Amino acid sequence: MKPQIIKVNAYVYPIISFVGYGVDENQFRTFMKKRGCSDEIMDALFVSHVRGKMVVDDKTQAVYVWTPTKDIIALVHELAHTAFYILEICGVVISSENDEAFCYLQQHLLSSVLEV
Repeated sequence: MKPQIIKVNAYVYPIISFVGYGVDENQFRTFMKKRGCSDEIMDALFVSHVRGKMVVDDKTQAVYVWTPTKDIIALVHELAHTAFYILEICGVVISSENDEAFCYLQQHLLSSVLEV
């Protein structure tokens, strides 16, 4: 599977997520480097002995998600972090009264990864 780019227009904040789901670390590093990802972000993303990781580039607000294997549980977990981050920068505080915002965003992110 190839790395993917998912664009999310969350309110007025265009968020670009770069997702490597079941992608070899070297392949995803090359993919990220071509898109201007810093070595610092890559070092934070590729931590040994993890099932998945999500890192935000504070300069560009790009979100990087990586799971070294096709581990759907790890992917869902990392995309939850992504959804919470997007909602946070949009000023949305999640509670039991408005949790559908999180659920729909999580669903969108997951279906975007799995459809490709």
